[in-house]
Amino acid sequence: MAAAIRRAARERGLSADSVESFESLPGRGAQARVGGREIWVGGPRLVAERTDGDASELTTLHEAGQTALALGEGDRLLAVFGLADQQRAESAQLAAQLRDAGVPRVVMLTGDAEPVARSIAEQAGLSEWRAELLPEDKLRAVEELQNQGHVVAMVGDGVNDAPALAAARVGVAMGAAGSDVALQSADLALMSDRLDRLPEAIALARKARGIMRVNVIASLAVKGVFIVLAPLGFVTLVLAVAADMGMSLAVTLNALRLLRGTHTDAPAPAVLTAETSELCQDACCATPTSSPAD
Repeated sequence: MAAAIRRAARERGLSADSVESFESLPGRGAQARVGGREIWVGGPRLVAERTDGDASELTTLHEAGQTALALGEGDRLLAVFGLADQQRAESAQLAAQLRDAGVPRVVMLTGDAEPVARSIAEQAGLSEWRAELLPEDKLRAVEELQNQGHVVAMVGDGVNDAPALAAARVGVAMGAAGSDVALQSADLALMSDRLDRLPEAIALARKARGIMRVNVIASLAVKGVFIVLAPLGFVTLVLAVAADMGMSLAVTLNALRLLRGTHTDAPAPAVLTAETSELCQDACCATPTSSPAD
């Protein structure tokens, strides 16, 4: 969102003073000293804390399906910005792809207002979402799903997602756009910001687990046969060595099946710029990957 505002300012020929200090206010906004002035920016929660003014403009933007940000100094409201998330092409089929990958339930967790969350969820084909969540609310949502017996995978990229990423059975950070805190809290990172890679990662993980099981069972079976035949004199040293080497080659070749169908796309940009930061910086999905009956 900050990148979008800066880009809009550049298009209007506006310049910004250097930031002398900065403090993040998780779930509410941020504050900084700019040009000797104490400036803050945030949503309705921060506006209610810092001002006694009328927040009707923010409400109007929320009802229109936009994310409203207020800029203020002290107890004065200086400006209000309305931002709308651009729907990425790959997210339209995300819910269907996750279900095809074996994920029965997908829940979107976001700090955005209810109208904004509903609009994003409907475009992505999601039927369940929770809006206006603080970091601790996202954490409680993940714990609630896990207490219901689900195995939960949490996908996020921001500071607000870090507690939930750490609490989930599997935390997945969006690598290129993810904050340092999110990357450190997650169990794995997708090095592309394309959400359609998530179903591929789930399918690849399940395929890897299946191949590992086959390899272990086959290795133990061959060794078991030789343990039985060796005392009976049917196993020579040459045969034992050949079988051991042959089994090693067999499991290696079997594991190489994982390389089939992998993508060879160019890697995601290592540096996040205004042009590459088009995804929602706050919304994320909590995906229970299995139910108690699975």
